[in-house]
Amino acid sequence: MINLAAAIELADRVYIYDNSVNDAEAALCARTQDGALRKIYRELPEWISDAVVDLPKHVGFVDGRGAT
Repeated sequence: MINLAAAIELADRVYIYDNSVNDAEAALCARTQDGALRKIYRELPEWISDAVVDLPKHVGFVDGRGAT
């Protein structure tokens, strides 16, 4: 996840998709903005959770887990 951490640090916005399930569409899981966690779209796989757990939350943070 070194590359993901570097991307979050360098890019204005990072959209994190989970494509770890065979024969399934990649699922948008989280987004960062200016190095901070901006939105969580769904329950996070462990590898994404581990990558974003220590990020500061953006002032406009939205947690969409469990939303219908």
